[in-house]
Amino acid sequence: MKDETIQKEENLKLSTNANKIHIIGSNWSIAADQWWCSGSGSQSEPYIIQDLVIDGQDQYDCIIIENSTAYFRIENCTLSNIGSLKAGIKLVNTTNGLLINNTCISNFEGGNYGIYLFNECGQNQIIGNNISNFENGIYLLNGPSENVIEDNYIHNNFHGIRIQGSFSDYCEDNNLTNNIVFNNSIHGMWFTRIRRTLVDNNAFYNNSGYAINSGESFFDTISNNILLNNSNGIQITLSNGSVISDNYIQNGTVNLFIGMTTYDCIIKGNRMYGGDYGIRSSAWDCNFTDNIIRWHSTCGFQILDKDHNYIYKNYFMDNVLHAEDQGIPAITDNYWNNTEIGNYWDNHSTTDADSNGIDDNKYTYIWGIGTDWMPIYGNPFHNGSAIHIDGDGSSGITWQYASTRNWCSGWGTENNPYVIKDLVINGYKKSNCLEIEDSNVHFRIEDCTLMTDHITYTLYFTALILHPLLIRRQLIDIFSYRAVKVAEWAETIA
Repeated sequence: MKDETIQKEENLKLSTNANKIHIIGSNWSIAADQWWCSGSGSQSEPYIIQDLVIDGQDQYDCIIIENSTAYFRIENCTLSNIGSLKAGIKLVNTTNGLLINNTCISNFEGGNYGIYLFNECGQNQIIGNNISNFENGIYLLNGPSENVIEDNYIHNNFHGIRIQGSFSDYCEDNNLTNNIVFNNSIHGMWFTRIRRTLVDNNAFYNNSGYAINSGESFFDTISNNILLNNSNGIQITLSNGSVISDNYIQNGTVNLFIGMTTYDCIIKGNRMYGGDYGIRSSAWDCNFTDNIIRWHSTCGFQILDKDHNYIYKNYFMDNVLHAEDQGIPAITDNYWNNTEIGNYWDNHSTTDADSNGIDDNKYTYIWGIGTDWMPIYGNPFHNGSAIHIDGDGSSGITWQYASTRNWCSGWGTENNPYVIKDLVINGYKKSNCLEIEDSNVHFRIEDCTLMTDHITYTLYFTALILHPLLIRRQLIDIFSYRAVKVAEWAETIA
């Protein structure tokens, strides 16, 4: 056969036996001569393999690309009946690939993969694929780095996405965004020996095990994900320097588990509702802040015998037990407040004589040894009404009081300004939506929707104003002319 002759003479492999494709070498010219491939391999004109239907006959890989640096695209292919230890699409030591809008499905013989990247695979994009019935839907093994995994439907596998580095070759700088991961029978995503991985804006539901399970992971970011009705939510172990922020997690047995030998992590701005536990932690030197922990049937936040964690400005509501600290008296030192603020506990509100937003009495209902010496006073959540901040507190609340509320963060410094964000305020023809006066601190008003009428202003600043920054405002006025004028005026101030 022509392909066999070229394979021997050029040291290339190209085979379409059993409807499979196998390309070895950085020279794609042989493939480009086939009816199923076009292009030149440049960035502007990549090789394209598209619209193929390939049956692996329960024995073979469908498409293999090895040792390639050419630009290529595999698109709109249907790859089925992949064999054991085989893959729908397999890349080995290959870069510059775009795998887009393919369907990979198997009979689930075990040990097989929908899309498989092995060894030094980098700068590949895996986008918009539908992958089901594999041991690992997408599998990166032994070093693939700087790849993008985005907008895929990954379902009914053992593991949805598996990334596994080796002791000598971690997987680094991979980005996983906007994927929908559901009905996987072990984990939605499972990571081992990774660095600087971004897991952002994905949706997980009905996965067994953990939706996200990460071990031996360093400096990763897990943010803005939605996790619904998984057996468990997020777990990280043997990790440091990672950030888990702004995730919505509901109805896991354990919504967030920070496991052994984990330290220097930030757990911030997560919303956890329902299930047995909100957070369970065996970590140390971690910061837990701005988390909402609600409706847990066993415990909202349980610390398991580790120390030197800071837990502050979290919101505990409607849990059977809000918190438990299993530390050893006089040995462990977890801190349930920092020097400025503690947490909000819905079963504790006594007095605030100096109106600084901090309850005058400590919170002692933490099972075990914990005490919150600076619990938040009153309801910290915004109810849609107008806000008036006065620097000296003579005619409105102070920035210090505002900073104890759920709707205001930061410390008013140049590097960490006060931030009022994501509020919807209606003046109801009675008041300014947001009024700030006699203020000389750094602050930012961001992504707020402010509604008023033709008489009052939506934003009002008087006296000394230093360093204000308003970004992405949405101003809604009953009279459009006034809305334009208010918007123009606010821009001149910013």
